[in-house]
Amino acid sequence: MPKWTEDTIRAVVNEQGVTSRTQLFHEYPRAYGAARKRYPGLLDDLLPVKVRTPSKWTEETIRALVDEQGITSRTQLDREHPGAYAAARLRYPDLLDDLFPKNITEWTEDTIRAVVNEQGVTSRKQLFHEYPGAYDAARKRYPDLLDEVLPRNLPPHKWTEDAVRSVVAEEGLTSRAELRRKHPGAYGAARKRYPDLLDKLFPKNITEWTEDTIRALVDEHGVTSRKQLQREHSGAYYAARKRYPDLLDELLPVKVRTPSKWTEETIRALVDEQGITSRKQLQREHSGAYEAAHTRYPDLLDELLPVKGRTPSKWTEETIRALVDEQGITSRKQLQREHSGAYEAAHTRYPDLLDELLPVKGRTPSKWTEETIRALVDEQGITSRKQLQREHSGAYEAAHTRYPDLLDDLLRRSKWTEDTIRAVVDEQGITSRTQLQRESLGAYAAARLRYPDLLDELLPVKVRTPSKWTEETIRALVDEQGITSRGQLDREHPGAYEAAHTRYPDLLDELLPVKVRTPSKWTEETICALVDKQGITSRGQLQREHPSAYQAALKRYPDLLDELLPVKVRTPSKWTEETIRAVVDEQGITSRKQLQREHSGAYQTALKRYPDLLDELLPKKNVAIWTEGAIRALVDEQGVTSRGQLQRENPSAYQTALKRYPDLLDELLPAKVRTPSKWTEETIRALVDEQGITSRKQLQREHPGAYKAAIQRYPDLLDDLLRRSKWTEDTIRAVVDEQGITSRKQLDREHPGAYGAALKRYPGLLDDLFPETTLSPNKWTEDTIRALFDEQGITSRGQLQREHSGAYAAALKRYPDLLDEFLPGKIRTPYKWTEETIRALVDEQDITSRGQLDREHPGAYAAACLRYPDLLDDLLRRSKWTEDTIRAVVDEQGITSRTQLQRANPGAYAAARSRYSDLLDELLPKKNAAIWTEGDIRALVDEHGITSRGQLYRVNPRAHQAAIENFPALLDELLRRSKWTEDTICALVDKQGITSRGQLQREHSGAYEAARKRYPDLLDELLPLKKTVNTPAS
Repeated sequence: MPKWTEDTIRAVVNEQGVTSRTQLFHEYPRAYGAARKRYPGLLDDLLPVKVRTPSKWTEETIRALVDEQGITSRTQLDREHPGAYAAARLRYPDLLDDLFPKNITEWTEDTIRAVVNEQGVTSRKQLFHEYPGAYDAARKRYPDLLDEVLPRNLPPHKWTEDAVRSVVAEEGLTSRAELRRKHPGAYGAARKRYPDLLDKLFPKNITEWTEDTIRALVDEHGVTSRKQLQREHSGAYYAARKRYPDLLDELLPVKVRTPSKWTEETIRALVDEQGITSRKQLQREHSGAYEAAHTRYPDLLDELLPVKGRTPSKWTEETIRALVDEQGITSRKQLQREHSGAYEAAHTRYPDLLDELLPVKGRTPSKWTEETIRALVDEQGITSRKQLQREHSGAYEAAHTRYPDLLDDLLRRSKWTEDTIRAVVDEQGITSRTQLQRESLGAYAAARLRYPDLLDELLPVKVRTPSKWTEETIRALVDEQGITSRGQLDREHPGAYEAAHTRYPDLLDELLPVKVRTPSKWTEETICALVDKQGITSRGQLQREHPSAYQAALKRYPDLLDELLPVKVRTPSKWTEETIRAVVDEQGITSRKQLQREHSGAYQTALKRYPDLLDELLPKKNVAIWTEGAIRALVDEQGVTSRGQLQRENPSAYQTALKRYPDLLDELLPAKVRTPSKWTEETIRALVDEQGITSRKQLQREHPGAYKAAIQRYPDLLDDLLRRSKWTEDTIRAVVDEQGITSRKQLDREHPGAYGAALKRYPGLLDDLFPETTLSPNKWTEDTIRALFDEQGITSRGQLQREHSGAYAAALKRYPDLLDEFLPGKIRTPYKWTEETIRALVDEQDITSRGQLDREHPGAYAAACLRYPDLLDDLLRRSKWTEDTIRAVVDEQGITSRTQLQRANPGAYAAARSRYSDLLDELLPKKNAAIWTEGDIRALVDEHGITSRGQLYRVNPRAHQAAIENFPALLDELLRRSKWTEDTICALVDKQGITSRGQLQREHSGAYEAARKRYPDLLDELLPLKKTVNTPAS
């Protein structure tokens, strides 16, 4: 490197053709720094600062540009000529208003007043949304006008001083944190508007942090790092940091970090070996290497993986030196405060420069070197890392962070040697490998990995006793229970499936054969061709883009994957047992959830590779370990009689038994073999004939099993034996005669069920009962419609339909040529959706539901709905909800109101409402609130065993409404609202010795809520609030 004198700088500038200070700074930063620092006049002589030429965008050039190119809006000018737009916007804002005037009102004080008054604007928010220009002008130029026209008349906040006091008193809140958690609005109001109120309600017990109190705190609480002190006792940390910095260095010295494995050479090698082509790829695949390069060697990133279009940083070693010298900067903090860019560059790229220019004061080198740690371990006979950490935490931290190999050399990591594993097996009486794995997972893993012969010697694999699942029992099970697939067998009898799968595979093929699959298109040749053709470079890409090819290669041709897409060798994880221990200790992590949230990598590593470490450092609280013995005891003690009961009451025990001890479930709670139902078609017929059953309801009430079997297996049998509808020909005639019904429309309106039955089953009956409706001539004949056209001057079909719907309907149905003659309108092309085209569409595209047809071909669906409704019923059966299934649902579930049916089975309710309205009238007749008498409500409560007002509302909301409006005393008599009266609350407090409102709320929330809402004076009498007294600071 040349010595930068005045002559050498001149020579470089002249020889290299340097034309500006910026070029000299980027190409020769040291020459630039020397010239700027030692020869400032030389820079003015060689490279004088150029006076900027005026911008080409003047007012005239912008006008000419707009005129020549016909630019019509600011957006177009910004898009096509951003330089001209920026110049006009910054230097000539009036020019933009002149060239492209906005279509806005000139917002003066008068126009704003007029808009507010005329348009009825009542708030600033409304003015902002509807007239943003007016709002902006008023806010910037006439702020007093806004206060006058739209004053901030905020409604009184619900959290007043008294409201906050009452909430704290009623709920027995004892801290600001509790108030903030339960009532954030009250806390925010108190903090912003009544800060003294918080101090009165929750006085702070502020400790005076002296040197002695901080020492005592660190010793008593076992604080091991500054971060832990700051997190747990921020007041003490800040007092120590501001007033006693030497105390922090003495109690909690800053640890020296060991050099990272990621040096400049290892990062270069990694990028070259793995062919990394971008910073994002490096960050994704090797985040540690990326972080090291990003923070310590940014120039290396620029060299290996340059970012396109990024100019080099102006802060080089020379410019930072010059800055520190010129401005007399004396500390790192001053440099960071005044020139953050220079500080960041020095901190990340030239840390030695910071140590040279602005050294950190007062840090002495650590006494713990490799030699001193070896001597300590030898002299004191330390035998484990935990002992070293407990007795000499400083030495342990130094060894852990700077010499990790030293710990592996001196103190072998695992406690599980051959002798300790033998001892554990002998002492604890372990008799199987499974028991060893369950009770001492670390010992099992060590024995399995390092001493496999030891396992064979201590715990040889036992020959299993013959399973109850033999070939004969599996055959019998499949035949008796009608199992039709392997999945069903695995789901219902996992033990039998496992035995068949492992010991009798031919039996499975015989009983439950797998459907023959067509050969896969993915052969070795097609996978090779796919990878070559599409340039696939990794297994992840192959799995993402062609999952079926990846699965075929993984299962059938694993060597092909290794040949085409070899797995890259992963660098060892930084998370070892020691580093995880250190993180947990240093940061004071107290739960697995906290570790997962703050260090997910460490948590995943511990979970996968060191599970016993998690149990040791962060044991689970109150987790029941379901062993075989525990599950047996649970079943015996609680009298569990079925798998369903076990799953309902103890889901974790059930899941453990299902996964780990399936034979135990078969032994304790064997699945019952279903006997074939006694209710066949013949037995149901015989029952109806013998007992003279005349209705479905009677059959369901007297023989629910027979009714359910008939509904599920023989629905046509019920139609044959017990006719469905009450509307027979005779009942329809009787209704028409008794009620004096004179037209079909009246019959449809008053008895839609009867009208529907007559229309579907007895069409001749309607003609017989109402002959005049079919014989009366329609008033809209061809002549009357022609006369209407001439008289009223109708000009479109829409107008005719709107003003004379009857004439339009008659013309459309009977005289379509008349419409084409008078109102030709647009000539429609013949409709493509005919019955044949809809059938072809459904068959070709394999449409299976009306919803799918509506979604994919709305035109075809609309045509089918309007012109061929029977076609839809033929092609796509509408719904599973028939009259019988709706009856069965209502009867089985004990549904007593339409609202309950709609809430429980909306599909059944919709089908009944649209297709079987008379069924709803029959099963769930409407009752108005006025119809509910006191006797009806009493009977309803007795029949359904209703015990609360909420249950009454759920079962029959109309009865509940009638009782509230007409018989409130009846509700108090039948359904006493709450067991918590004044006397029961007094007795509870006396009996259980409750001493505070918080205790009452925690242990008996119902009593607390009743007392708080209905008897507040009782709380003040029994459990008065304690007055908090401000204690003087010690």
